[in-house]
Amino acid sequence: MISILGPPGSGKGTVAEQLAKEYHFFTLSPGRLLREEAKHGTTLGKNIKTYIENGDLVPDQFVVELVRLTIKGKKKVILDGFPRTVGQAKAIEDLKLNQVIYLDVPENIVIERFAGRRKEFVILINQN
Repeated sequence: MISILGPPGSGKGTVAEQLAKEYHFFTLSPGRLLREEAKHGTTLGKNIKTYIENGDLVPDQFVVELVRLTIKGKKKVILDGFPRTVGQAKAIEDLKLNQVIYLDVPENIVIERFAGRRKEFVILINQN
């Protein structure tokens, strides 16, 4: 199991996708997983949706529970941006990460990437 960490916009998802494709890993992005769960309207999803709609962080217990359920039985897993907190890291100590990759990207590059995303978003909004 590999964990890819780094600041927002550092390329965690891109690196995870490339590694998964090349080495046949299952990739898990907890952020994406939380949004999907909220969309499905399960009991857990409804709780998650409340936090998201209020702009609050989803408690570690929900994130860890979803991650554990999703990776259960899988052998080759890449965790994209997980764990994010000390509490999450402690809660998954038993999962035995084989490797942690930290993407150290300069702040100016991250800002540039987000500025590009913002332009794309504005263009999409204006087209509708």
